[in-house]
Amino acid sequence: MREAAHPHLSKLVNQFSRELVFSDAIRSCLETDILPSRTKFPRRFTESDIESNRYHTKRLAIDDHLNSFPESEEKYEQLLQHLFWRGMDADEEKHVPELYITGPVGCGKSTFIDYYIRHYCPEKGDHAEEFDKKLVVYFDARSFQYHAHANQRFFDAMKKAVDEHCKSHDIEIAIKRPTRDSIDRLQESLQRLSELCETSENFKYLVLVLDNLDNCPVAVQRLVIQYINDIKKYTTIKLFRVIIPLWPTTYDTFSQTTEVLTTGKPRIHLGPPLEKEFIGKRLAVIKDRIVEETSTYVEAHGAPKLTDCDDFLSFVDFVFDSLQSEKIGQLIRDLANGDLRRELWIWEGVLRSAAAEDIFSSRKKTSKRLYDYEWMEALIAGDLRTRNEHDERIANLFTLHHDNASPRDFLAGIHNLHLLSRLPKRRSWYVDMIRLGYREEYLSDLETSLRKYNLIHPVPELFCGEDFDVHKRTVDAYLRILSHPAYIDNMAMITPVDLETKKQIKQTAGHISRDFQMRVHSSTSFIEFTRDQEQSFMNGFKARFGDDKHSLVRELQWLDSVKLPSVSYAMADSYINRLNGLVESGFIDEERWLLHCIERLTAVKNSFPREYLL
Repeated sequence: MREAAHPHLSKLVNQFSRELVFSDAIRSCLETDILPSRTKFPRRFTESDIESNRYHTKRLAIDDHLNSFPESEEKYEQLLQHLFWRGMDADEEKHVPELYITGPVGCGKSTFIDYYIRHYCPEKGDHAEEFDKKLVVYFDARSFQYHAHANQRFFDAMKKAVDEHCKSHDIEIAIKRPTRDSIDRLQESLQRLSELCETSENFKYLVLVLDNLDNCPVAVQRLVIQYINDIKKYTTIKLFRVIIPLWPTTYDTFSQTTEVLTTGKPRIHLGPPLEKEFIGKRLAVIKDRIVEETSTYVEAHGAPKLTDCDDFLSFVDFVFDSLQSEKIGQLIRDLANGDLRRELWIWEGVLRSAAAEDIFSSRKKTSKRLYDYEWMEALIAGDLRTRNEHDERIANLFTLHHDNASPRDFLAGIHNLHLLSRLPKRRSWYVDMIRLGYREEYLSDLETSLRKYNLIHPVPELFCGEDFDVHKRTVDAYLRILSHPAYIDNMAMITPVDLETKKQIKQTAGHISRDFQMRVHSSTSFIEFTRDQEQSFMNGFKARFGDDKHSLVRELQWLDSVKLPSVSYAMADSYINRLNGLVESGFIDEERWLLHCIERLTAVKNSFPREYLL
């Protein structure tokens, strides 16, 4: 029976996060839902409706079409405006309604479209009056995952848009729930609507935003595309635009099919936000909010004036400046891989961490010191005493599979990462993991964890089954931190181990100096446990072939070509280097217990002299 030594850990936020006014400012200014809700503002909103002006328009200009537009913070919005209204007459025979927005997972495609449809076009654009007459329908393909639900969900989305549009124009019309095919009833309803308003322009054109098509199964993709093709044939209402955000890989797949041919159809490739401005603007909003609200908050609650307000503002500046120059800033960007939600989530954890505050407090005493370990501790532990087993910011690679009963369970995530770094396709990854001894049904569960931690994303290949895209930046980032001492120290406490190892692992915090000796002992025991798991895995790998020496030799040759590294070797080597570095720099003395730990770690390294399992 394996158990984690300390799976449930207490909160350990810094002093600023313990102040409600500071904590609220961090949470609200780093949350990802930055635009007003469609429930409250279904058709449009103004600049003042965007809380704290958090929408970010500055992006890296990677789309060639931008060269023809003047320099502006809203160049992408201007490009969308140009393409949206190009060929304004939807009655023309050659009118092409499709408009594709491509970009990486989480880069802000949906927010960009929402900002344009509900704000830029009706508030800033040159065709606000014409746009107000369009029937705009948001259709989230992720809201259903089954073919049987598609008809009803598509009908519901259209009905909601019609109801809102009618309400805004003081028109009454009742669209009944369908008693037969939803799409037929929808067409009848649109026909009736256009007849009631035949003298009006209000219902002549339809704008459809088809979001998250990448996130639904192939069968549903086919059905939704068929809906679009059917709507193009309506005589009562014309499909003016259908805006489709897609991952680049999905767009490339579509471009190779005849049913959804993207060639010749307008496309915008959305660049990522400019990193310094993106994070800097959010942190500036936090500071502005504190300056504006501290006094009123304190007065309303009858509390004394906060004396650490200036310290908090200095702390925010310090963290921002440090992470722009330290390696940890690049690591955060690599772990997010362009996913803005995840990047903001990680930043929130760092800002709340006790480790970051400890660096801030000691910076004047040791200004020349590099805080590599402490920043990594802030990244991994966040606002907890150490990394929590349920925290999804940073993955525990030793528990990517939910079973923890065997060496194969313990090493699955590690082996998986090394194979993903060299095998970009799902089918190749499956084949090699099976050769290592992992069952196919086992890999399905592992794949779920890979998606959860942003290591891959699924790509339903239209008419060709499903594959996934590997986020190589994220995979490489995890391979870099896997053997980092701060990662080892944190994962040792929350990874299920045998009972003997569990007794050796104590609960510690990286920024508390009195915990240092216990932390080193705990991690040394965990590295030894990892070595034992790797040796057991290799024994089991060889035992699978029994007396079939020919097959064993063939598979060992294959394993040698794969060069599956020994993670315990890398962990021991990294940990020894850190301990020696601390001794050489004078931070710790070369005591007997320390030498003993280094001897134990050296023995782990000697177990795998070539740095590989074979």
